[in-house]
Amino acid sequence: MSQELRYSERIVPSLGATLSLIALIASITFAIWVALGLVIAVSLALMTTIFAGVWWVRSIHDIELGHLWLRVNDAKVQTQYLGEIEILERSEWKSECGINFDPMAFHAHRFWHRTGLKARLLDSRDPHNAWVIATKNPVALAKALKKD
Repeated sequence: MSQELRYSERIVPSLGATLSLIALIASITFAIWVALGLVIAVSLALMTTIFAGVWWVRSIHDIELGHLWLRVNDAKVQTQYLGEIEILERSEWKSECGINFDPMAFHAHRFWHRTGLKARLLDSRDPHNAWVIATKNPVALAKALKKD
């Protein structure tokens, strides 16, 4: 983006998710090696490692806020259309992504996120009524969103 950033954050997959993925690849490779041999196991390990790497890179969560736009991963919205901001700490986040899940909202989070915020949209042309955004520091993002 060519505009000056007011807030920027990058969240990579958690250590638990990464280690689980590595353990899954290792156990599948071991099972294939025992059953079918070393060559097939190494081939499968290389393929699954490449796919896992692509998944890991695509799972990175980027947030950039400028004066005119809020961009979360590949989606963006003009800041003038953002209304009420609600900070979601751990218990509210769990509720928002669980029992109070809003299918009309745009959700930008992964399963390892624990906090975030919900920004209501004021644009009647947008099919979403809000954005639910995962962030490690929802207070700082909310403060940056309220600066106008």
